[in-house]
Amino acid sequence: HLGGSVFPGDELIARLAGIGAQLRVAVVDACQSGALTREKGVRVGPGVRVELLDDLAATGQAILASSGVGESAQESEALQGSFFTSHLVTGLRGAADANADGEVGLREVYAYAYDRTVRATVGSAAGIQHPSFSMRLSGKKDIGLTRPGQSAAFLSFRARSAGAFVVLTHNESAVVAEVPSQTDDPRRIGLRPGTYVVKKRSAHGLLVAQ
Repeated sequence: HLGGSVFPGDELIARLAGIGAQLRVAVVDACQSGALTREKGVRVGPGVRVELLDDLAATGQAILASSGVGESAQESEALQGSFFTSHLVTGLRGAADANADGEVGLREVYAYAYDRTVRATVGSAAGIQHPSFSMRLSGKKDIGLTRPGQSAAFLSFRARSAGAFVVLTHNESAVVAEVPSQTDDPRRIGLRPGTYVVKKRSAHGLLVAQ
């Protein structure tokens, strides 16, 4: 939490380069964070599904930014945090596992977070928020970030109508995930074993389950 201080983007890039790891992934959720990706060649657009079958290990650097150049990083009171980070975390829990292999890759989670962030902010007074990325990677295999298929517990969602499920802690003090659902697209996320509250708004009102 920077408060009133400043952390220059050039310094962030330099620190990443100086880590020494063969593979570096940075996630920056801040207003105008697209400037970090623009310097390396920004690519703003909808995610494209690509099948990656080569087992060659990836090396290099990737930066995911929550917003484009000149855009605000917007927050949601319903999600108790920023749109981008909330959707990114939900995706890492398994909602972004497009090929259902039990692992969420870098490209999968970016495509998921991009799509959900744009949809969530399309009616915002601040304007649409477009996440961006910069990837300088060698190797053809997607980078696995999480393995929700190995979680100790799961929540599966199958809806009779389109909408979004909001998963909260047992005392409703924090949002764990917001999971989109279509009637023909069941979703599953990995969680710690425990008690959760699930809410979904429908045409008949607010549905709540524990």
